[in-house]
Amino acid sequence: MPETPHVIVPVAVLEGEVVPDPLVEFLSSAPVVVLGYHRIPEQTTPEQAREEFGERANRELETLTEAFEAGAATAESRLAFTHDVAQTIQRVVEEVDRGVVLRPNPVQHVDTVFVGVRNSTLVPAITATVATLIGPTDAELSLRRLQGGAGDGQLLAGMETALEEAGIADDRITVDSREAVSIDDAVETISEEQDLVILGEDDPSILNVVWEPTSERVAERTLAPVLVVQRPFENE
Repeated sequence: MPETPHVIVPVAVLEGEVVPDPLVEFLSSAPVVVLGYHRIPEQTTPEQAREEFGERANRELETLTEAFEAGAATAESRLAFTHDVAQTIQRVVEEVDRGVVLRPNPVQHVDTVFVGVRNSTLVPAITATVATLIGPTDAELSLRRLQGGAGDGQLLAGMETALEEAGIADDRITVDSREAVSIDDAVETISEEQDLVILGEDDPSILNVVWEPTSERVAERTLAPVLVVQRPFENE
């Protein structure tokens, strides 16, 4: 099984965005990179923004990072003033090589988790992510295929076996054998029914579904927190 992935937690530090305590606790078994960002106008340079807002942004980022450090997770922080949030997130993914990107929407608890799998490419990385984050909890899993990928029920059966071998009891895992669900349905409809959604980034568009075109639109589409497991950078 691959090594424990870094969870990248992007937070709009100057807009009062926070990471709910249940998410902080849920991520406590993984190394975390808190990416404090501020989206700036095209006519403003990052240097200008840093000079004007840097001190305040760093204070907010330090507070967020301390919340993770108080748990069992290893936490580090990055601060970015950027014109393109998705591009900045992707750069951090490449730096850590094996990343999982979080969209930290509100959540009261993490008791049920939907895991969407497109094909076999990312099954090891998704399995490692699920085993690391969910293994120490009592959360229940629902595994289901995403549209646009290859493979049949054996794909999910193999993943179920790997999770059981990693120590997750079989009565906590449900393999949903219905037809594959679209990515949009996963982040919209499924997130209404589940506490958290985990998707594999077999297609770069998934990250855009979760993060673009604007935070406001995403907040309307995605009700639950979403974790997007990225491909290892060396495979790009």
